[in-house]
Amino acid sequence: MLTALNLLGELDGRLKKWAAYIVKNFVQPIVDSADGIDPYERYVVTNRTAEFTASSKIRPTIKAISVEGVVSALLRLFSNIATAIDCIQVNGRPLPLCLGHFIQDDLMAMFLKQCVAASIPVPDPDGSKLNDAMIVAEKFRDDMIALGFFNDATPTFKTFSEQHFTVFIDRRCLEVIRRAKELICMPYLELVEVGSGEEVSEETILQYKEAFGKVLPKSSTSCDSVYPVLLQLPRCKVSKSTVDLMELVFATFEDALNTDNEKLSGRLALTARNVLQLFELTAPRHHGTAISSMPQMAAIFYNNCYYICHRLMMMPFGILKNVEKSSPKFASFRPILSDSIWKLREIAADMMEQMMRQCRRDISVLMNKDDLFIKIDDLERCDETKDVLNACLMHVQNVSHLLKEVLAEMVYSQTMANIVSFLLDSICDIILKREDIRSVDADISAKMIDTLLDQLAPVFMVNGRSSIHEVCSTSYFRTKEIIFCLKGSLQSIDDRWCSAKGPLAQWLQASEVRSLIKALFMNTEQRRQLLDSIF
Repeated sequence: MLTALNLLGELDGRLKKWAAYIVKNFVQPIVDSADGIDPYERYVVTNRTAEFTASSKIRPTIKAISVEGVVSALLRLFSNIATAIDCIQVNGRPLPLCLGHFIQDDLMAMFLKQCVAASIPVPDPDGSKLNDAMIVAEKFRDDMIALGFFNDATPTFKTFSEQHFTVFIDRRCLEVIRRAKELICMPYLELVEVGSGEEVSEETILQYKEAFGKVLPKSSTSCDSVYPVLLQLPRCKVSKSTVDLMELVFATFEDALNTDNEKLSGRLALTARNVLQLFELTAPRHHGTAISSMPQMAAIFYNNCYYICHRLMMMPFGILKNVEKSSPKFASFRPILSDSIWKLREIAADMMEQMMRQCRRDISVLMNKDDLFIKIDDLERCDETKDVLNACLMHVQNVSHLLKEVLAEMVYSQTMANIVSFLLDSICDIILKREDIRSVDADISAKMIDTLLDQLAPVFMVNGRSSIHEVCSTSYFRTKEIIFCLKGSLQSIDDRWCSAKGPLAQWLQASEVRSLIKALFMNTEQRRQLLDSIF
């Protein structure tokens, strides 16, 4: 009969219908049973004769799925089928193998999707549940080969899943996103030091030679030392969760590079990109309260963003190092994460600006007094003014202590320069707005402000010297010139102005100098002449 069907060209069609019938009426109920226990016995074996009975599909039950139980029931079914048709040949091929050729796709798809995938909980951090289930599945394939339904050409369950549907790819990507969200939302409690100092490592020299084809030049002048080393991340502290996040991103990206499955490669690369976008959207909002209220949190977040940018910029020297530059993967993967660099820099700057804005607001509140530097020869008022200046100094020092622990030297200096400049500018504005300054107030104010400058200098101490005059040059020298005017005479101010060519003219506007002179000195002919010369 089989030979006749083959001669008529009907054999493949009949085998396909038979395979579909077996899958629908025998395999499907076993899978639906969740544990391999079928309430209806669908085949009976008596005297080496198997009788198979089809009945209505059982209703799926809500219970724990046992992959081992389902496999055991399927093997029992196919063992009986193999026994019944074992001796039959079709064109020199065993009938079980011919039947298995039409069964394998539907069987594998159903088993993977409705049994293996459904049995694994989504929170599977180490993938052990999936690995265990896939081991059972591959053992099932080996048993089907032994029964004669499959052969070595039959794809493995892993290969089949990657080629025909994305359920495991989706679960894998979802697990990466879930872990990434955990890391992004973790509090910044555990810190690690990253980056390097001024020394040039052997690795940097090799990277330079590989990138540009020439030896890294040595610094020829002292000015070269202020510039960063090629692609260097200055030494700073970041949260360990961010380091782990980037390891997750690059592990995912490396898997995308190493796989030959284009669909899997594309999904993994997209997942790595989505992790960075998740950080951009989630991290500022989740940590927003801590960032706005605690300067150190803002500094750590800033470092985190720049650490991520650094890792992205170093991709050509990292995971893409061994990828052929002419390959499509190198061309498509290199720019896929690059758009995150400018976004992360912008977010980092916004968060740091929020922190500095809050610090400036705190200083404004501390200095919100109408009688500062007025009648300070009175001990009570003198103490009030000193208390205000000391409070501002302590606030600056506290912020400095918190930021210095985590920020790179250059970033720390520029951040503190913004805060200290605001403090000095606020003091200068108070002095310049005064319409009348008594000589005793001028002397005491000059000493107080001068003392404050000396106390602020250690805030910018780097390598044994203070750089306050470099990073806060405008506000620092403006304050110095105002102190000079408070202490000086009309003649010394005239000499310092020097026909708008002296240092006084460099840091103060003519209107500000005229206002100071009017507030400090009586209306005399000498004052009038000096005022006329300043314009």
